[in-house]
Amino acid sequence: MDVIIRGGLVVDGSGSPGSIADVGIRGGRIVDIGELSGVESAESVDATGCVVSPGFIDIHTHADIALLARPTHEPKVLQGVTTEVFSNCGLGFAPVSDKGLAVQKDYLLGLFGDDTGVRWDWRRVSEFLELYEGRVATNVAYLVPHGSVRVSVMGMDDRAATPDEVRQMSDLVREGMDDGAWGLSTGLWYAPMSYASVEENTAVCRAAAERGGFFAIHMRDYGDNILDSLNESYRLSLDSGAPLQVSHLQIGGKQNWGRADEVLRHLESAHASGVDLAYDSYPYTAGSTL
Repeated sequence: MDVIIRGGLVVDGSGSPGSIADVGIRGGRIVDIGELSGVESAESVDATGCVVSPGFIDIHTHADIALLARPTHEPKVLQGVTTEVFSNCGLGFAPVSDKGLAVQKDYLLGLFGDDTGVRWDWRRVSEFLELYEGRVATNVAYLVPHGSVRVSVMGMDDRAATPDEVRQMSDLVREGMDDGAWGLSTGLWYAPMSYASVEENTAVCRAAAERGGFFAIHMRDYGDNILDSLNESYRLSLDSGAPLQVSHLQIGGKQNWGRADEVLRHLESAHASGVDLAYDSYPYTAGSTL
């Protein structure tokens, strides 16, 4: 073996209880898990008292610019995160037109933080992803942001898209998927996505689904009308064929405290009825937004 991690509590992500075991690695891959005390290795790591687990996939991040500006990414790597999934909430930067990139940069940089050293010279998703390849400390799974697609086609206009504009946006999503994206993200809370019609939302989600992608959604409301927003999300999934990821599931407002069981039952009922869905949630009581 090249490396054996010895004596740690192995938690493999399968849902099974953890167990004390050794993990053997050869050629950068795990090749054995079990009792390896009689096996020699070039390097041995004593993991007694530690948990040994696969790297964590953070399904909802806004690490787009942070990874480029600070590619060692210590705040996440030191917490065990090895894969970052972004763009989320429809807030991102590729694919994009020249004018669209200028708008997005001005609109969003307060959220994305210090961009020291970032060149801002991409337009296609393939060009954007090349900037991460072999240069950043985590894996990357990219979602096409609805916001950059809409801004590229029609700016920040507060109106429904024309059929031709919907076609252009759908084509950009397909291009992004062909360039390596895993799906689409949208944020119906945010301008200009909040201006989109049902037809537009369904079309861009369908474009991702055609390439095997899913869509992640920052819903229109996480407060009093959360069930209506969930129903809107279910309908988009069913009509487009795209599996649904509900982003940062939460319930806002003191008047809604205690509704968690109601919301979870609503999700379980939708899943049982045929909606292909999942959701993520963050483990703290504060959040931020634009």
